[in-house]
Amino acid sequence: MNTDVEQIERKTDGYYIGSAGPFDKVVYTGDLRRLKKILSSNEVSHQLSDHLATLTSNGTSNIFCETDPGDISWLYLPDGTTRAHRIIYTGTFAPSNNRGSQRHTCVVEFSGDYSYDFMCEEIKKLPGNLNPLGWNQEPNSYILHSPETKALVDEARLKLKGDNIYLLGRFAEWEYYNMDKAIEAAMQLNKELA
Repeated sequence: MNTDVEQIERKTDGYYIGSAGPFDKVVYTGDLRRLKKILSSNEVSHQLSDHLATLTSNGTSNIFCETDPGDISWLYLPDGTTRAHRIIYTGTFAPSNNRGSQRHTCVVEFSGDYSYDFMCEEIKKLPGNLNPLGWNQEPNSYILHSPETKALVDEARLKLKGDNIYLLGRFAEWEYYNMDKAIEAAMQLNKELA
């Protein structure tokens, strides 16, 4: 946990991830685009398509704000009056999400790369009397599909499964999972591996 995986190496007694191992099975939850390189010392990496590295994703810019209390958890903004596409009312989920603020908190999400100053101007157009507290940019938030994506990922999944490497999660399976679908996929894989 909290360790970048640079290499998964297969030896005669199993898989090694860094100095940890041996493992008879690997559940890979990282970015599928990096897996061929991570497995570069394994014969299975030669079976994977170079096209996996060309899969595309979209990033987000997010601004964490205080907001007036409310009773909704999400607000989608499809009307074009702002570049923001949704507000996630994190403070509605649990009081502990409010970081000691007297107000609720929320995250305003923008699809793409936007500056803090731009987002501060945009949140003035939104409901809730928003006050910025922090921000971040995530280069990979949403997977994008092309007509070839499903076949490419299915082929990789089949080859990897034959070598006891299993894909799990949004960027590993290249599926647009929300949390409930991610948990369901993990539970199904757990049953399969049990």
